[in-house]
Amino acid sequence: MTLRVRILFIAILALYGCAGVRPPATPVAGRSAHGLRAEAVVEMKRSVMLRGKARISAEAPGSFRIEVLGPFNATMALIISDGKSLYVFSGTDEKEYLWDDPSFPYSFKAEDVVSSLLGAPSQNQGTIEKSDYSVSSGNDGNLTLTRMKDGKPVLTVAMSDFRTVAGARLPFDIRIEDRRGTLRIRYSSVEVDPSFSPDSFAINRLLPR
Repeated sequence: MTLRVRILFIAILALYGCAGVRPPATPVAGRSAHGLRAEAVVEMKRSVMLRGKARISAEAPGSFRIEVLGPFNATMALIISDGKSLYVFSGTDEKEYLWDDPSFPYSFKAEDVVSSLLGAPSQNQGTIEKSDYSVSSGNDGNLTLTRMKDGKPVLTVAMSDFRTVAGARLPFDIRIEDRRGTLRIRYSSVEVDPSFSPDSFAINRLLPR
């Protein structure tokens, strides 16, 4: 596993972990997607810009599979959730966590990840205090969420390039920015509400089939 790919994977987890984004229930026109299968480009900028392709599958409320691809489409990193457990593979390292374990190392929940990937608030995310977030919507339909702490912005999530796919409105450009850097996910193709096999999000130690 190359150093650049390892840095990219760690940075993605770090930024997402710091984000812990639980969007307020701000409606977006169009039906809600229950699941998707997508190809994407992921970019992370800190001191340098890192870029890689990814394959993403998600199904509400808490199942997802994210594959980060390296040269020749080899799987360099794999993250799977079945809603109860989270499996992370990176190079020769692999770990499995329980989402409800008090020692779970990340701040986000399974529903948070799926909600962001589907571009719609999860119904299971609870109430967000207005003092923690501000929400702005542009005339072009773009949505920006800002998390505040001590009166200062510490996190910004910008969702743009909304497109209608099979009747569902999805953001094809998701940008997450905090004090450490910027993470950007851009879908290149999306299939809405595909059929998943029973083991699509099974926690196992097999590389993608």
